[in-house]
Order: sequence, then structure tokens, then C-alpha cells
Amino acid sequence: MYKRQIISKECVFCKKEFHPFRKTSKFCSLKCNGQNRHRSYLVEDGTKKICCRCLEPKFLSDFKSYIKHSKKDKIETSSICKVCSSETSNVKQYIREHKEKYLWYAARSRAKEKNLPFDIDVSDIVIPDFCPALGIPIQRDAEITMDGSPTLDRIIPELGYTKGNIAVISHRANQIKSNATEKELRDIAFWMEKFKCSESISKMG
Repeated sequence: MYKRQIISKECVFCKKEFHPFRKTSKFCSLKCNGQNRHRSYLVEDGTKKICCRCLEPKFLSDFKSYIKHSKKDKIETSSICKVCSSETSNVKQYIREHKEKYLWYAARSRAKEKNLPFDIDVSDIVIPDFCPALGIPIQRDAEITMDGSPTLDRIIPELGYTKGNIAVISHRANQIKSNATEKELRDIAFWMEKFKCSESISKMG
């Protein structure tokens, strides 16, 4: 049985000790992360600024500048330095180009966390052009999670990520399917059809 090693870290913002879900986590909560992003980063008489990603003080020229129209075209600098921004872009580019491998790593992580069977290879993951469940286009290049984003689904959840028990479907279909059984999905569909019929009859009357 896989057991995750419990480690303790100090929150960068509130300085409290916490147990991070990921080794790279720097904040104990989303609240601290949000407050950290919006606090003042200027140091040393405004000549330097602290990058909210690497938390290192750097010159203002090391940050990208942009015009904020909501503040009367005021010129401001990004909260992330150019180096960290470039690394983030490279990661996103890699994920877009190797989506199957990304889905495989994510599935392996979930299998370890939930103690599920796992015996699939990257070659077992095939991303279709259209969702086999809903028929909507699969958007594999989307940078944010959308209805058409590809997700790896366990057809029979308790069997885990095993050969013949996985399928790439849209994020929307996975949300609908979730932990519902076939009977529950049929019951919901029947109830919705019944409701629509009764509504149309009442309008005719």
C-alpha cells in the first residue's frame, strides 16, 4: 500500500507551519496565496521587486511591463519575473505537446493517492477529436480547463486505471459521470424527460 510521506513547511506569507499537498507548495491556503500576490513587492526604495514565484528580489527591468487601462493607463510591472514567466510558458508548451503523458502522470498520481490499480502505459491513452460520450470537440490545446478539455476516465471506477477500463472523454462528460452509476444516470435522464413533458402539457393547457 502506498503511503504519502508527511512533511512540514513554513507558509511564505503567514509563517505558520503546514503540511503541503505537494512538495513545491509555498502557502498554507489559497487565502495566503491570494494575499501574497496582492501585497506590495517593492523593496530598496522601489528599485527592486520580489517575484511572487521564486520570492527573490530582482530589478524592475527583470519584470514585464504592461499598461493597466482600469487605472488611467498606468504602467505596471508583472508580479512574476521574466525567468519564472518563461519557465511557466515552457511547462504549458510541454503539456500541450505531450498531453497523453500529462494525463498518464496525473492518473498515476491519483491511483497512488486513492490506492487504485494502475497498469496502463502512455501508449494506451488515445485522445480523440470528439468526446465519445457527448460528441463535443475535444480541445487538447486549451490552457485552462474547459468543457471540451480531455480527461482520463475510469469506465468502472473501482477497477482503477487498468487496460480496457480507461477512455479519454471531455471534462464535461466526466463531471456528469462522476461517481454516478448507470441506473442513477438513467433515472436522472428519465426524470428530466418527464419534467419536460409535464411542462409542455401545462403550457398547452
